[in-house]
Amino acid sequence: MNEQQIRCLFDKLNKEFFNNALPQPNGIEFHYVKSYLGQFQSTGQYGKYGTCVIRFSTAWEMTDFEVEKVLIHEMIHEWQWTVGH
Repeated sequence: MNEQQIRCLFDKLNKEFFNNALPQPNGIEFHYVKSYLGQFQSTGQYGKYGTCVIRFSTAWEMTDFEVEKVLIHEMIHEWQWTVGH
């Protein structure tokens, strides 16, 4: 999947599971790393100039379903960031 497809999937999952409470990440990035499938990274506090990025590893071949599972997992981390947990 490319960035646009992942952002569309983000919107779908955000509506379905998070009542549209999550902001779109500032970035969707792709890196060749073997230490993770996906990664959520935030800087600063949500709502106070904080930013967040969701990263995907390109080192592993993933089906669209696997990408969806990785994305929802990272969205849970984003939810934790937005509610301060």
